[in-house]
Amino acid sequence: MGCYIDGMIRSRPASSDGFLGTARFAAWHTLALPLILTSGCFEGSQAAASEGAGGVGAGGLGPATPDGAGGMVGGSGVAGTGGGATGTGGSAGTGTLPIELIEPVAESDYYVRNERGDEINLGADGTFGPVALLVDTVAAGAETHIFHAREEGGGHAFPSNFFGNFTVRAAGEVIYEGVVDEDWQQDPLVGVGKLVLIIEAEVTTSEQVDYGCQTTEDCSIEDVGNCCGYFPRCVHVDSPLPPPDCSGGEAGVCGFPDITHCACVENTCRSMQGDTEV
Repeated sequence: MGCYIDGMIRSRPASSDGFLGTARFAAWHTLALPLILTSGCFEGSQAAASEGAGGVGAGGLGPATPDGAGGMVGGSGVAGTGGGATGTGGSAGTGTLPIELIEPVAESDYYVRNERGDEINLGADGTFGPVALLVDTVAAGAETHIFHAREEGGGHAFPSNFFGNFTVRAAGEVIYEGVVDEDWQQDPLVGVGKLVLIIEAEVTTSEQVDYGCQTTEDCSIEDVGNCCGYFPRCVHVDSPLPPPDCSGGEAGVCGFPDITHCACVENTCRSMQGDTEV
């Protein structure tokens, strides 16, 4: 839409006492020229005028004209007329390019790395219901791209801005649930542009306490532990000592026997108290 500005240009009274007669004009002459502008433009500058012996011509203000995709360029001024030399036209204005406002955009790609030995299933919910993931399963030992986040309102691209809840299941059981931005690790090369949630391998106790022996010297009193804490037994001197599995809420036998020495009986380390096995 154009903008209209009335430009008023006044010419000085023409006067002559010599070369061009004896006419004397006492009044100011007013020229009213409408100036048409558009957003992002400058009008042409007021006409420069040359003063002659008989008078001064008044320059005009030129109309603005389009200048491509930019702003507007002021037109050349209209030449003024007077008793003396003709005034020169106004110089052209310069257009200005419109200012483009660009809102910041934050983007990130989410990955899940499955370090378990079985397939895992994924689910995500947002404020208004389920969130569509790129995939909903991750194979054992795989790292898979599951979601692309794009925030155009100046916010961040971390999961808490897109998920209300995030769930990982294995064999039907929930093994991870929640939305904690700190759990999603940033890729050292691309930073927040790639976030990885690592599902660690399940903890298994494959090691067993070794009670085997060939001689009594193969045996030693060690703390094998139970769900109450300290629990000494005679085991092989090189036996692993894995922590007890108390994940099922088992109750251990609290207290422990007083072992005086070990004995190797039938290739098994025995915990002894005097002559009695305890």
